[in-house]
Amino acid sequence: MQRLILFTSLVLLPLLIQAQEFAVKPANLQFPLEPLQSGYRTLTLTNLSDETKTYQLSVGDFEMDTLGNFVRMDAGASKYSCAKWITFEPATFELAPNESRQIRVTISVPANENGTRWAELYFQAQEELADLPALADRAMQSQLKAQSRIAVPILQSPPSNTNYDAEVANLRLAERNDTTAVFHADLINKGEKLVTGRIMRSATNLDTGASFKLPPVDVAILPGVRRILDFRFDEVLPKGNYLLTAVWQVDYQKSPKGSRLQIQLN
Repeated sequence: MQRLILFTSLVLLPLLIQAQEFAVKPANLQFPLEPLQSGYRTLTLTNLSDETKTYQLSVGDFEMDTLGNFVRMDAGASKYSCAKWITFEPATFELAPNESRQIRVTISVPANENGTRWAELYFQAQEELADLPALADRAMQSQLKAQSRIAVPILQSPPSNTNYDAEVANLRLAERNDTTAVFHADLINKGEKLVTGRIMRSATNLDTGASFKLPPVDVAILPGVRRILDFRFDEVLPKGNYLLTAVWQVDYQKSPKGSRLQIQLN
């Protein structure tokens, strides 16, 4: 249950594009399947508008950049994609006002595919797709299309694969002025599983012993991702010799991961 909560709140919620006139539950789907296994989950779409609507489903991919932003792409474009393993029914259907419909989503895992894979399922009203303006800029048209749909992320991760490999590294000074000091650290997932955990951040003045701590940060990093984490001290750090520490209490690993930086602030 802890893994589900962390995955939903830290990875999936930024992906959900809320549509005011319909709703989809649950917010994400997770599959614990081994190679050559199949499984299904059920989603429910509800028409919240006062008109009869026709809805269309499609599948796509996403990856994360170093700032934690989600980059959407066509189905099958990501090397971590499971989009082509996914089938769903029905793909198109009509709903009266306040009517709901269940959609069965199935994943069939090919042989020798024992890593964590993901994709997302899009829900959109056909009328909204047809009413998009004929813009010359395809990027703008794609953005408008995304704003009128709901994306349900899908994660497939076999329990037999326990290759968790995460580290926090390269702690460094990024910015300093009269009121703020910002440090960066790299969070790296080199394994084959989603990694969750909590980052503890502190700065200790080695001359005076004064300690400055930042609130803990919960993180979830997908495989193959390097994410930059900010250490922003908005209170004035007095001049002196400092030891900066970042400790990642990684779930599913016995030993925490950490990085240290000793630096003179003038």
